[in-house]
Amino acid sequence: MLAAKIIDRVSALLHDSANTRWPLAEVVEYLNAAQRAIVLVRPAANVVEVAVALVVGTKQVLPADGVRLLKVIRNEGLDGLTPGRVVRLGELNSIDAVSPGWHNAVAGTYIKQYYYDPITPRTYWVSPPAGAGSERVLIQYSAVPTAIDPATYNAANTVIALPDIYEEPLVNFSLYLAHSKNIEVSDGVLAQSHLSRFFDLLGVKRDSDAIVAPAVRDNPYNDRSLPPRGAAV
Repeated sequence: MLAAKIIDRVSALLHDSANTRWPLAEVVEYLNAAQRAIVLVRPAANVVEVAVALVVGTKQVLPADGVRLLKVIRNEGLDGLTPGRVVRLGELNSIDAVSPGWHNAVAGTYIKQYYYDPITPRTYWVSPPAGAGSERVLIQYSAVPTAIDPATYNAANTVIALPDIYEEPLVNFSLYLAHSKNIEVSDGVLAQSHLSRFFDLLGVKRDSDAIVAPAVRDNPYNDRSLPPRGAAV
């Protein structure tokens, strides 16, 4: 989606299409913040799928742009291009109880299972432990949307990471920030109205971590905005 689609709407709704009261660079930053806010609430709004090399041991961390792990799909060969064995999601508490020393097990050439704790959403563990010659694994994770640089913004070709379906939440969060700039009571009311609309549009639940955490007996995305992908066991 073109960034201009959101920026122009926001400026028009502010009755400031010339960007006098709200400079263009400021509105661009509102849009950047709106994208990040949506991904925090709905991590599946911006999903990256990539084959990653594992570090030696059980503990693994998402790439730098990672917000939250969604799923470890399969082994992907040493080259990261060769589909291999599926990686199954296991219960961290169960393996801790049954095999307390599993973190020190013999390293494997491919991964059989992975484990996840929503308390540390950027971290996951693999079994058997990864060795120096282990295959890469294909993972899906929620990523921080690429920010638009106001200095290089071009209405004709600057695009945003999120799809068109998020247009209304993007507009409303941007308007929330814009009206928050003023100290008048009426602007404060408008700001809160747009923030409430933002949450309503996204159907926000109170526990967003529980919504998207990988679950052994549930859709690994567990996001009602996505179709079921089948249970992981």
